[in-house]
Amino acid sequence: MAWVLFIVGPTASGKSAWALDLAIRWNGTVVNADSRQFYRDARIGTACPPAEWFRQAPHRLYAFLPPDQQISAGAYARMAWAVIRGCWRSGRLPIVVGGSGLYYRAVRYGLHPPVGADPSVRRHLEQRYRQEGLTTLYMELQAVDPTAARRIHPNDARRVLRALEIYYQTGEPPSRWRPGWRRPVFPSIALGLLPPPNRLREQIVGRNREFWSMGWLDEVVQLIERGVSLDAPVFEPIGYRGIAGWWQAGRPVPEADLLAQVDREGWNLARRQIKWFRREPDVLWWTEPPPLHVVERFIRPRLLGSSGPSTERTL
Repeated sequence: MAWVLFIVGPTASGKSAWALDLAIRWNGTVVNADSRQFYRDARIGTACPPAEWFRQAPHRLYAFLPPDQQISAGAYARMAWAVIRGCWRSGRLPIVVGGSGLYYRAVRYGLHPPVGADPSVRRHLEQRYRQEGLTTLYMELQAVDPTAARRIHPNDARRVLRALEIYYQTGEPPSRWRPGWRRPVFPSIALGLLPPPNRLREQIVGRNREFWSMGWLDEVVQLIERGVSLDAPVFEPIGYRGIAGWWQAGRPVPEADLLAQVDREGWNLARRQIKWFRREPDVLWWTEPPPLHVVERFIRPRLLGSSGPSTERTL
């Protein structure tokens, strides 16, 4: 069973529920590839699967980081590869699910070059981020690598810092390494969920209202009261920093206005994810999860009928 199944697509498209259904049906383990769901203190607003899902099928790499800890795509990929090999040893199918395109690529194709985090470079960039602001660093990225800058949102601090880190470590623009990401590490198949735009918008809005009713505000306030900095990575997911600022400013606008802004941010994220994944080859796209027997007709013989040695790449 030396295969990996990937499920990708934009936020609120239904990936996690589909992965759970397939894991139950095919003796699988769900492996998280959504960077927002790495943080154990941000479960509501990141749509981390509920505890009852964890009881129905094994889930790995969810809610394991403290709020102030960064994790690079390379470090995450090494963790995911270890989990995948563990799934095979236990006779389970690894089902990697998430909407973070960089982390998906890192797991499926590896990183080229294999540049790890350099603590001294990282500390220098983080100090500059605090002193000079993200706009200055983004303008610097535009100067050294316009291609990478066009692919990274100006407010995405993690990716701006990481791109500059690669540049200062290698002396090469990070975008030059992308063409090598096309040979899978493991035999794999990728399924994608992409609902029609109107339906996806409705799902984003409906989910945000559900999060609010579940206590999203309380989750954010607890982080603030514990003294977690708004610059911490736990506040990077959509909504968290905006809700925190709204709360600290004394709720200057009605809740409805705040949530409308969060909805817009969620839709903009979805559009960026769609743009990213449409560039990915070998993804079999669906507008909604099809009946399981339909999926089986397409991929089950390949995933579950394989025998013989693994063709895993050596990394």
